[in-house]
Amino acid sequence: MSVYQLLIWILLEQTMASGEILYIFGVREQSVDISCEPKPENTQLTAFHLYRKSDQRKDLLLSVNQTGDKIHRPDYRRRIRISGRLNSSRVNVTLLDLRKEDTGLYVCEFRTAAKSQQVLKPTDVILLVKDGDCSCVSHTSLIYIITAAVVLLLFALSFLSAAHYRKAHPQPVTEAPIYEQMTTATPAHRSADHHPNQTHPTAKDPVYAVPQKMGNGDSPYAVPRTVKSICEAPQQESSPESVVETN
Repeated sequence: MSVYQLLIWILLEQTMASGEILYIFGVREQSVDISCEPKPENTQLTAFHLYRKSDQRKDLLLSVNQTGDKIHRPDYRRRIRISGRLNSSRVNVTLLDLRKEDTGLYVCEFRTAAKSQQVLKPTDVILLVKDGDCSCVSHTSLIYIITAAVVLLLFALSFLSAAHYRKAHPQPVTEAPIYEQMTTATPAHRSADHHPNQTHPTAKDPVYAVPQKMGNGDSPYAVPRTVKSICEAPQQESSPESVVETN
């Protein structure tokens, strides 16, 4: 399994696993220590197992019990050293002569002395083996990338869950505001052929009156003259003949 496939698989394992995860970096042809501690501590232990886990299978590498220890993989027999016992606070496994194919996921598993042989919470150990000197900066950035990818994956899952919940529980449709109902409704007492009063000017309105022409000498600011009615007749002056007749 390549390094990129391992990182993708570990990323999926992190989202589902609930145990502790440790990162260990090693250099080819050198050694590395895998330290395993039982959780919770001060527990009476009966057995310890170290597994090599991949996407296809889970291989048992090492078994430690009260009678002794046993290495199950032939290719690891000369490359594994054990320090610490079950009665101590931890079990240290030293892997010698590291190889490129040693990169992978290792699982530390403890069993208690209970009748049911209860398995304590396992510890996942991620071992990355590279050529040459170990560059702590690159390893640290790799850890940050994996952590950021896990956070983004969890955020995406939360967003999809919220979208599914909103789709399954739609919000009720709100009614139209009361002012819209008042403007669109027609009063019952108003007839269908009723029309509001016309506001357009008619021919009888003063707006259509013919304006009087203004003379040349008239001023627009002059006081308007009073027009005498044509019905009023001018008074006739008395002639001298009518005066003589009366005498």
